[in-house]
Amino acid sequence: MKSADVAVVKVGGSLFEVADLAERLGRWLDERRVGGHTILVAGGGRRVEAIRRADREHSLGEEAAHWRCVRAMSETAAELSKHVASSRPLTDMSELTQRMNVAGITVTDCEPFLRTVEPTAPGTRLPYSWDVTSDSIAARLAVVIGARELVLLKSADPPAESWHRLAELNYVDRFFPTLVGELPRVRVVNLRAGNW
Repeated sequence: MKSADVAVVKVGGSLFEVADLAERLGRWLDERRVGGHTILVAGGGRRVEAIRRADREHSLGEEAAHWRCVRAMSETAAELSKHVASSRPLTDMSELTQRMNVAGITVTDCEPFLRTVEPTAPGTRLPYSWDVTSDSIAARLAVVIGARELVLLKSADPPAESWHRLAELNYVDRFFPTLVGELPRVRVVNLRAGNW
């Protein structure tokens, strides 16, 4: 799975609370499109926060909570797909490999990737813990497919410049700085502000 003209774009879960997300995202995608293929990864948003609360109250365990969060991301991917692609999120990794060779946009459901591809792919593997969120999942996907860049669409501007400091401030997850060195380019866009 390698492609020099693929961008992985993580749509932050908090953005699903923005009433005009589809319009904002569509406008941003139109403005940045210069050919190539864009793979959208949806964050978990409120669904993941509910799982985090349940884990605190009932001690689900980090691995069990991790997979519940991945399923929550599948649900938000389905929601995102209705707005962007008018189809279901892609789950077949071999089909994703084929699509990467054609210009366009794909919303992906990361669960099959995380269960079948990620554990055996070269590079730094993801732990099953609260240190990993959709930020690191999108980063790992970008690493494995050889994307030219990873874009994190967020609801706020970064409050610091260092990835380690951003992880300390919970702007990105705690594992994310570990993966940054494996990525060719990482950008952050405040989609909520709309001043990209």
